[in-house]
Amino acid sequence: MATLPGWLLLASICAAALAQNPEWGPAPPSHPKEPSSGAGPLPPPTARRPESPTEAAVAAGLRRALDWLDRAQRRGRPEEGWGWGWAAGAPGRGDATPLAVLALRLSNDSWLSPRGLRSQLASQQIDVDVLVHLHWKHHEEPISPGRLSYYTLALHAICRDPRYFHGHDLVGSLLHHESPSDEEFAIASLATCASGAHVRKRQIRRLLDVADKVGGVTEGTAAAEDASGDVETLATVLLALDCIVREHRNRNLEHYVKRPARSLARLQTPDGSFGSRMRATALALQALISTWEEEPSWNHMASSENQPGGGTSWNRSAALVSLLSHQGSDGSFGGGDVVATAEAVLALAGRGGLGAVRNVSCPTPPRPPSPLLPASGALTPPPQQTASGQQHSSLAPARHGASSHSAARTQSDEGMEATGSKTEGPAATPKVPKNGTAGEDAVVTYTLWVGPNISESLSLTLKAQRNSSFYGVMTEAARRDERFQFASSTWPNGHYVHTIHNLREQPAAHSYWLLYRLATLPDPMDPPSHRQLSPIGVDDLLVNDGDHFLFWYKKL
Repeated sequence: MATLPGWLLLASICAAALAQNPEWGPAPPSHPKEPSSGAGPLPPPTARRPESPTEAAVAAGLRRALDWLDRAQRRGRPEEGWGWGWAAGAPGRGDATPLAVLALRLSNDSWLSPRGLRSQLASQQIDVDVLVHLHWKHHEEPISPGRLSYYTLALHAICRDPRYFHGHDLVGSLLHHESPSDEEFAIASLATCASGAHVRKRQIRRLLDVADKVGGVTEGTAAAEDASGDVETLATVLLALDCIVREHRNRNLEHYVKRPARSLARLQTPDGSFGSRMRATALALQALISTWEEEPSWNHMASSENQPGGGTSWNRSAALVSLLSHQGSDGSFGGGDVVATAEAVLALAGRGGLGAVRNVSCPTPPRPPSPLLPASGALTPPPQQTASGQQHSSLAPARHGASSHSAARTQSDEGMEATGSKTEGPAATPKVPKNGTAGEDAVVTYTLWVGPNISESLSLTLKAQRNSSFYGVMTEAARRDERFQFASSTWPNGHYVHTIHNLREQPAAHSYWLLYRLATLPDPMDPPSHRQLSPIGVDDLLVNDGDHFLFWYKKL
C-alpha cells in the first residue's frame, strides 16, 4: 500500500478523532442571554481544549486502545482465567497479561484500586501465572529471563514485592540467570533496577557495550534499510540505563543515557517511524520520551548531521502520527494483538513507558506500633532490667522506608509469653516444654543462625496462641530479647523482613534471611535443605504446637 504524505496522514487521523469527539471541534456560535440584574460573569468552560491536532489524535487513540484492552481481558472462564492469554512475539513476550497490566497501570493511576474488581482479579492472575511457571512446569523449559522480567515489572506495578514472592526471589533469579539475548538482558536489567535491587557494574558495562555496538552499526542506515531490530534493542537498553542513572541520582552519569539517546534519535526515518515494525516506533517513543531533554547539550552534534542547523533531534509529533497509523478501527494495534496494543499504549501515554514503573505510587495506610526501626533509623534501644531480672527492650513506632507499600493485615500479639531461656553457640538448643492446656496454647522455638558455618546461634522458646501468626512470635521475641529485634517493609501481601539481629540482607552480596519451618529443633550438624524453606511469609505462617522456626542469614 502506498504511503500517504505526513501532512495528509495527520489530517486524516485528526478528522477521525474529531468525528468521534465533537467537543474538540470549533464551538458553535452562541448568543447568551443578557445577564439579569446582579448576575455574575458566565462560568468558564470545564473542558480544556487540546493544544494541537496531534494531541487530540493521541488522546483519542489512547482512549480507544485502552477501551480495547479492557474488552480483551478474559472473563474468568476456567480455561482462561482473568488475564489476556498468550501472544507470540519478540523475546520474553510470550505472555500477554503482564504487558496488558503494565499498560493499564502506567497509563491510568486509578486503574489499580481496592474497589476495582477486574484489576484485582488481573493482579491475582499474575500471581497464578508466575506460580504455574515456577512450580507446575518443571517438565518443560524453565521460564525465560525475558518473560520473568515482564512479570517482575508487572508485580512491582501492582505494588507486590518481586523479591519476596511466595518464597521466591524473582529479582535474585534475574541476577543469577543472564540471557544471551541483548534485548532480554536489557529488560531484565530494567526490572532489577525498578525493583530497587543493585545493578552490578558488570551489567552496566554490558548495557553500554550493547548501546555502542548497536548505535554504531545502525548510525546513518535507518533511511537506507530497515533497522527495527536494532531500534528495539537500543530503546530497551536506553530504558534500563535511564533507570540506573535516575536511581543513582548522579548527574555525572548523564552521559550513560545521552549518547544512546542521540544514537536512537538519529534512527528516525523521514516518515516519523523508527523502522518498518510498529514495535520499534513504540519502544523508541517510550525511551526517548523518558530520557530526552530539550536542551542545547542534547541537541548539539557534529555539523555533518542531516538536520537543520547541524543538530541531532527527533520529531515526537511525527513519531506519534506514524504509530497511530497502525491503529485499527476497533482501537487495537497489530491487528488485534494484545502485546502490540499494550506497547502502543505505553508510548501514547507519554509517561516514559516501561521506565515509569519505578515511579508507581502505592497506598501507605497508617500502621500500628511494632518493634521495627524507630524514626532515627537505628534499632530499638538496649534492654532494661526488670525487677524479676528479665531483659526487656522498649518499643518504638515503625518507620516507613522509602520503598514501603501498603500495610498488610496485622496479627494480634496478645497471649504471647516467653517460657524458655536464651542461649548462644553453634550447639545450643533449648528444651521444649510440654503442650499447653485446653489446646489454646502452642509452644514453639525460634532460632537465629548467622553465616553458612553458623558462627552464631540464638534461640528462644515461646508460648503463643494456636493459629496465630509467626509475625506475632517475632514481635514477642523482639520484646523479650534485643538480639531478636528486626525491621521489615510492608507490602499488600504482608511484611517483608530484611533485617534481624542488626544484620540487613545484602542483595549485591547475595546474603538473605531465609525462613524455615521444621519438625525438629534445627541442628547445626545437620542443617536443613532449601526444600524446607517456608513457601509463605511471616504473616501467613500460622503457629502450631511443637513448631520450630529458623531464620538463617546466609548466601544463596
